[in-house]
Amino acid sequence: MSDGVLDDGSICYDREEICKIIKSRPGGSDAITSKRAGLLMLCMLKDHVGVYHRQHLLPVGDLCKKVNVHGLLGEAVFVVLENMVSWGYCLSETTYSDVMRLIPHLSKPKEIRFQEEGSKQVQKHTLRNVWASRDHIERLVKLGLPIEADWFEYKNVGAFF
Repeated sequence: MSDGVLDDGSICYDREEICKIIKSRPGGSDAITSKRAGLLMLCMLKDHVGVYHRQHLLPVGDLCKKVNVHGLLGEAVFVVLENMVSWGYCLSETTYSDVMRLIPHLSKPKEIRFQEEGSKQVQKHTLRNVWASRDHIERLVKLGLPIEADWFEYKNVGAFF
């Protein structure tokens, strides 16, 4: 090992130490508040956004549509992201388009239109992504993600176990 790099090429410093090293260099403070840093945070989050293996039926008029229920994020994910924010990282440069590209499960509600067979009447329905925990979405909003907690439908967590 030399200069914090192990023989296999991995880094042995913790995230906070890496952040301090970045901030100590010229332009480092700007780097951790840049869009690239925000995208790094989104990529880390993306790796932990799961989908329950069960699908649930969402009634749409007389039709039923299967929707995935997005799972619980582990506390460790929030600890890492909240720590990064406390060290100076931010999501202020990330856009809703960035979020949709990396984590489409966090999309705004969509209005869908459908016409039942044999009917001339078109019906509208607002389709929302379904999450297990409003608390988790609210924590993501507090971290600065460009989303709103009211965009989602929430299911009782106990119903899945």
